[in-house]
Amino acid sequence: MRVTYEGIRSEVDALVAETSFDKVRALNLVFLKYLQYVNTPVELAPALEVADAYWRYGVGTPASLSQAKSEAWRYLDANYPEYTGLPSADRRAAQIVLFVLDAEMDEEAYWDSLEWFCFFFNGD
Repeated sequence: MRVTYEGIRSEVDALVAETSFDKVRALNLVFLKYLQYVNTPVELAPALEVADAYWRYGVGTPASLSQAKSEAWRYLDANYPEYTGLPSADRRAAQIVLFVLDAEMDEEAYWDSLEWFCFFFNGD
């Protein structure tokens, strides 16, 4: 399975049109949908649970997402300390979790996130 910038953007636009969600929440819900197809490390399951609860159900706070993001970075730093060039499939599977752990995004971060998510998901 591959994802495209245009495809995700279209899904986000449709979700915004169908619901009262803002585009950041819609983007994260679409990301969570695709993360189901990624073999993320079991150690990051708690971070994904925090993100799912926050974006899907409105449970938790931006601080809980921030804490989960810090824990995810600790895992990445401990397991992939030296990182140069194209990340391995294992690192991409771990690092892609970070995309759903930001509660607030400005316009530039939103578009960057969309582009980088496709890169990490597809591996190219």
